[in-house]
Amino acid sequence: MRVLLGGLLIVAAGLKLYGLSVSAVPAVGWFAVPWVQLVAAEWELVLGLWLLAGACPLAAWAAAVGTFLTFAGVSSYLGWSGVASCGCFGAIPVSPWWAFGIDGAALTLLIASRPPTGEDRSGGIGLGWVAITLAGFVGLP
Repeated sequence: MRVLLGGLLIVAAGLKLYGLSVSAVPAVGWFAVPWVQLVAAEWELVLGLWLLAGACPLAAWAAAVGTFLTFAGVSSYLGWSGVASCGCFGAIPVSPWWAFGIDGAALTLLIASRPPTGEDRSGGIGLGWVAITLAGFVGLP
């Protein structure tokens, strides 16, 4: 599950970054601002790599649930607004309702595969690499 969702997030981020130079994002509210798409793509990359690495599984699971809940909220808003393509996959036109379905499926997978609570056995990897990766994306020292 974590490999599937991690791969999906990385592909979506890549397509979103590519789409910034190819086509416009949906002109609905603040979603039309390019930096919003850039921040979303950066978070998708970080979370995708985090899920693929398997570090801190409970924290990664919680971050993925929050992310896909947010994505579901945005895609449903865009669907109700009548937007033809949500921009979720960059230059590839995808109906917001299809994106909402993908988000719902991801949430279902996440709920079905919740890691056990208790001590987080990350093998000593920790979240340090996630912070370093995020800092590299946003240009922090």
